[in-house]
Amino acid sequence: MLDTYAFGEVLEENGFRDFSGVPCSYLAPLINYAINEGRFVMANNEGEAVAIASGVSLAGNSSLG
Repeated sequence: MLDTYAFGEVLEENGFRDFSGVPCSYLAPLINYAINEGRFVMANNEGEAVAIASGVSLAGNSSLG
């Protein structure tokens, strides 16, 4: 099993600091990590999540959506 905290730290070390997405049981540990770090923006659908990630990217930050 993948250590979610360690994976989240690796993502942050590589420039991914903000996360967006929809609730997903498969990704719940990663989503919980991002929520606990205060770096998750909840979206209503996948298209909205991509739009949020695009806006974050255009603002000069890396995002994972």
